[in-house]
Amino acid sequence: MNQPRARRAWLELFRAPNLLTVPGDALAGFALAGGVLGQWRALAAAGMAGLALYAAGLAFNDYSDRAEDARERPMRPIPSGRLRSLTVLVAGLLALGLGLGTASLAGSRALAVAALMCLAIVAYDAGLKRVRGAGALTMGLCRGLNLLLGAAVANPDNFHGALRTAVLIAALAETLVVASVTVIAARETETRRLGGWRWAPGVLLGMALVTVAACTSWPPDRAGRMLAALVSGVLAAGWFLAVGHALRGAPSPAVVGRGIGAWIRGLLLLQAAFCALAVQAPWGLAAACLLLLLLPAAERLGRSFAGS
Repeated sequence: MNQPRARRAWLELFRAPNLLTVPGDALAGFALAGGVLGQWRALAAAGMAGLALYAAGLAFNDYSDRAEDARERPMRPIPSGRLRSLTVLVAGLLALGLGLGTASLAGSRALAVAALMCLAIVAYDAGLKRVRGAGALTMGLCRGLNLLLGAAVANPDNFHGALRTAVLIAALAETLVVASVTVIAARETETRRLGGWRWAPGVLLGMALVTVAACTSWPPDRAGRMLAALVSGVLAAGWFLAVGHALRGAPSPAVVGRGIGAWIRGLLLLQAAFCALAVQAPWGLAAACLLLLLLPAAERLGRSFAGS
């Protein structure tokens, strides 16, 4: 296989647009837990660990789905013959090891969370994905744990101190939002009415942001920060609800696939809103702006590579 073709196959396998949304989980958890910029090395290690584990999960997913993809998605990297299944499996194992190794650099608490992520990834791809409900929740849990990975490095000596109410709500919210998207993605190759499910990601996201804002102690001199958090939250909720509106009626598989990709890229907006709400992290607003700037890049990649 020539090099450009092989490179594109790997980018398709790893869902290139989605990769940009992964480090933001750790960044949001770190901000909500009150992390300081002096801990940037641990934060970088957590972000890289989450990225490696995400890549491992995608490799295992396509390896375990290779027979189904041969029937329903023959142009995917493995069934199309552009990547060998054994090569993909080895890549997944290497990424899993890289994720655990990198997490260990951020401390034992981070390593413990990364180990839980590994268990969830392996359980999902080993067969839990085919158990209705449980599979979707496991997929969502992987993203929720990724957010907790960032919180773990914010206070490595006292993990319980990092588990503030806002952190737990944010992790639960991302778990449920991603789980609801996964329920829809499970039958994305069928033309069918999605009913109320198409609104679930947006409604869950909106409820989560309101809850995190309600449990935040706003200092009287943070009016500008409150406005930024409000704008970020409205953008996030609007994005998710707009995708739900686009999936009205009985959308085709192609339309559903684009919607799923848009929801995943929209996690950048959710992460930005969480960072803006993290008033105990003075740098949170700058982090929110950085995540918002990643969205156009993710959108451009989304026009070339599928996110689902």
